[in-house]
Amino acid sequence: MIEPSTITDFVALCVQSNRMGVVHVKDGKIHDKVYLRDSEQELKTLEFYFESVEYVLAFNIGIHRKNLKNMFERVGWSLPDKKYVCVYNWAKTNIGTSTFMSVRDYFGIGVSGMEGEYDLSGWHGRDYVLNAEMLAEAAMMMQESCGMDLENAVSGDRESSRQEFWNNRRWYKGY
Repeated sequence: MIEPSTITDFVALCVQSNRMGVVHVKDGKIHDKVYLRDSEQELKTLEFYFESVEYVLAFNIGIHRKNLKNMFERVGWSLPDKKYVCVYNWAKTNIGTSTFMSVRDYFGIGVSGMEGEYDLSGWHGRDYVLNAEMLAEAAMMMQESCGMDLENAVSGDRESSRQEFWNNRRWYKGY
């Protein structure tokens, strides 16, 4: 039996329009946490983190990657070529739950005494760095405690999968 490999270096993101929380995980530990906006100088900081990792994680990579791409395009750059992981799909496939709060609850990840500052209604809390940190912790726990392989969680080309869905139209018998 092939054992899954634990990916110990990655960046976890929580990206909303022009701001983001970034957590750099190095050697299986949270190495750095930062709040960034979409200025050229702050995106250089993000590129610095991206240079040292192969994987970029977000809970809903479709939305977060689109927001990140828009940030880069506003300063005239293109989105870095990395392995992007949708933790939503990864969790749904492996532990059967798919909301950020249910993944947190599944692994018992707390918000370190910051419950009052965090919007408990869901993912879009005010503290982007806290969200990215909880995401990083969940990703490390999914690999360590469940043996979930991050390498197999890399998001594919969403456009081709959407096109395949529309081409097949299995969801609607009228075609």
